[in-house]
Parts: sequence; C-alpha cells; structure tokens
Amino acid sequence: EEEKSAVRSGAGRSEFQWTFRKYPIAGLVNLLASFLGSPVQDQTGLAGLYDFKLQFIDRRYQRPGNDSEPQPLDAAPDLFGALQEQAGLKLEKKKGAGEVLVVDRAERASEN
Repeated sequence: EEEKSAVRSGAGRSEFQWTFRKYPIAGLVNLLASFLGSPVQDQTGLAGLYDFKLQFIDRRYQRPGNDSEPQPLDAAPDLFGALQEQAGLKLEKKKGAGEVLVVDRAERASEN
C-alpha cells in the first residue's frame, strides 16, 4: 500500500517540530505562507515528494523574563535557519510590489 503525503506538527510555546513524509515542495510553500502570514514563491524547480524534519524556534512567541517557565535555547535556529540547515532550502525576503518570501534554491542537507 502506497503511503500518502503527511505532515505532523508538534509545538511548545515557541518551539516547533514539523515532520514531513512524502511531501511536495508546493505543500511546504503553502504551509510557509500560512505560518508566516506572507506570500511565498517556489523558485526551486523541484518536483517529487520528500521526507524531512524541521525543528525551530519562533521568537514571535517567546516571552522574556519568567524564570518558572523553561526557555528554549537561544542557539536553536529560527524557521529561516532551520530550512537552510535541516532541509537545504533557502528562504529569502524580497521586495517587489509587495513583500514576498522566495525559496530560490535547494541544497542537499548534510548527514549531521
């Protein structure tokens, strides 16, 4: 039986983990646009389905100060860094008629 495309999401207050199974780049682009609240354009030219995981911090949701709440590590990447380090995708902010985020290239992620 053929597996279907799927994405699983786990999240803490500002910590996110997305696991993609047999997932198209177009689906990732739509997810990024929704998550960021900004248009995202696919310029990778990649077809096919991919398995990968992204773990990142969204600093928009971090609250400073409260020592009783565990704070995520400052060294954890944001979404832009996680895409590049963990999936080999580069997400850039570009200006045009409106601000658009563009995935313009992809590189194979390293083994570690």
